[in-house]
Amino acid sequence: MNIDNQLITADSAKRWIEMLQKQLIRENPSALPNDGIDGIYGAETTEWVTRFQRRKGLYVDGIAGAETLERLRTDIVFYVGGPSGRGVELLQEDLVYFYLSSGTIDGIYGVGTRQSVRDFQTDNNLFVDGEAGPGTLKKMDELLTTLYIQPGDTGSLVRRIQEQLNEQESSSSSVKVDGIYGSATTKAVKEFQEATEQHTDGIAGPVTMNLLDLEAVHPSNTEDITGFLNQNNINFEITEENQTKVNEFKDALSENQAFQNNLPTGSGILENLSVSRISLTNNNLNKEGEVYRLSGTIQHLSSYIYVFALFQNIQDLNMFGFTIVEGDLYESPAKVFTYDVNGEILRDMESTVLELTNAELDVQKEITKTINENSQNFRTASIDLTSCDALLTISAAVFCGLPGVILSGVTIGISFLVLSGVCSYVTFEYFVDAVC
Repeated sequence: MNIDNQLITADSAKRWIEMLQKQLIRENPSALPNDGIDGIYGAETTEWVTRFQRRKGLYVDGIAGAETLERLRTDIVFYVGGPSGRGVELLQEDLVYFYLSSGTIDGIYGVGTRQSVRDFQTDNNLFVDGEAGPGTLKKMDELLTTLYIQPGDTGSLVRRIQEQLNEQESSSSSVKVDGIYGSATTKAVKEFQEATEQHTDGIAGPVTMNLLDLEAVHPSNTEDITGFLNQNNINFEITEENQTKVNEFKDALSENQAFQNNLPTGSGILENLSVSRISLTNNNLNKEGEVYRLSGTIQHLSSYIYVFALFQNIQDLNMFGFTIVEGDLYESPAKVFTYDVNGEILRDMESTVLELTNAELDVQKEITKTINENSQNFRTASIDLTSCDALLTISAAVFCGLPGVILSGVTIGISFLVLSGVCSYVTFEYFVDAVC
């Protein structure tokens, strides 16, 4: 796929918007001074795309289409003695990502950076000249936006996975770092997937790559978070309800007319159901909130259908939804539908298992990053627990589950698709009035 032959807009996946923003800064280090590379196609990104189009004599619409994307790369060449600054810093950061540099990220294209670029070019069968021009940068961006890699692949992304397999502690696997996804790497990936309770297929998809990333930072787990909250007068509890309660909620959902009216065509019976009671009490503000979450599957001849619903109590349904997956491959179509209690659509998404899983993983990564930055991995009580944003962010981490925590027995991260329909709603809509 030609990564420049596309249209990047506000509705594009985060990684494509980040790629565009990086290109804007490479081309002009003064670009995006406020928002930077945030994955959001907002007013500032639109403004700088517009400026670039106007300056290069392109059609001016603020939208990054194929002509704009290709032209952005045309004039960029980094070399020893050439431009310095933020654009070179981004290049150096990417080289570190691919384990091809141990030097300082200083924005200066010195001999060390040139050698790292040469190594990247060698790994990826590019012309080796030590200059980071359009072809080299395009290949780098292509690898940075790749969502899965499999046996038979070669290059710097394979090298990164091999390095991470050797660093992780979940399994005892170790492999030769040669940039070749052969049988030894496949075996090591399978062992890591088994150790982290993933679907074991030997393919490094978005869930596997995400968990390998997280192994490096050793994120706080659910117990760490809830313990920290409890120490600071915030009680967050998730309790699994017994089968009697599950049956009561099942009946309440099944009898709801809005639910019946919106069942996917060909749906069978509800099964594999569980109900969790989620309660949050902010003793500092004397406020509390509670919600019940039902999740399970619906029998269907040709699709995997996951159902989820939120209740205040058995009598009060707040919302429900379905995730429909038409196959068990990364490229399989996947849809997410979320409805309010009256059956009005709240959310309607259609993509692939790959894209939706990766989008939800991005959310989970941001949660982890925010928690770690604000609370220093919960080693010190540095977070302002009277801050609504901080409280909701931490609550989201517990409710949605940190990346890797909720993956037990899940094929290709399907649980993330289910959670994508409820996490933001519960944490940022449902609990906000109760606890903030």
